[in-house]
Amino acid sequence: MPSQPVTRALLLAAGVSDAMIRTQLENGRLTRLRDGVFLATADWPDKPADQHLVRAHAEQVANPGAVISHASAAVVWGLSNPGFVDWHASPVSLTRPGRTSHRSQSSTATWHSGELPAGAVTRDLDGYPVTSLSRTAVDVAAGLPLPESLVILDAAGRRLVDSFVGGRSRRSDYANARLVRAARESCCRRRDRGR
Repeated sequence: MPSQPVTRALLLAAGVSDAMIRTQLENGRLTRLRDGVFLATADWPDKPADQHLVRAHAEQVANPGAVISHASAAVVWGLSNPGFVDWHASPVSLTRPGRTSHRSQSSTATWHSGELPAGAVTRDLDGYPVTSLSRTAVDVAAGLPLPESLVILDAAGRRLVDSFVGGRSRRSDYANARLVRAARESCCRRRDRGR
């Protein structure tokens, strides 16, 4: 049984027949995550946030080149939502490469289109492409009123500083010239790679 989302085509290529897939679905050992994408039922997570990410991974498996973004990327990074609803309560959000920026909704996901520079994409713990912490913070803060957007950007900034100091940051870390210089250099390298 697949421990990560897998397409019907990959199962068939591995020698699993349609009859075997149907039998495993009927026996409850296999779960359909979306049309044509399956996961072993035993590997379906208990926590809603983890379930959200498995659904996002299923969309990526069905749509190669898609990148977890916006609310789903906020789940990956553990960003708090300044609203009343957790990010994982939203439909999964992904971005597809495209020249123009637009948003659409399907029955299983919210789709964004647009260019993502290489520095704006990284990998989650399972190896799936996800927008970087800084790109995610900007994406989810865009369009929010100032207090809510500042909450998101502040949380992302604190996580970035934590990554430089190897753990929980202290107030003095935000005034440390060496860390400020490292953060600026990191941002400039990411921006330059995206051009």
